[in-house]
Amino acid sequence: MQRGIGSSPAGKTHLSRFLADNNVR
Repeated sequence: MQRGIGSSPAGKTHLSRFLADNNVR
């Protein structure tokens, strides 16, 4: 796995989920 938030797909997915969770609340 590559390290780097936003650069790696995993980081983007995490960010998307985080934003979605905030939207739900």
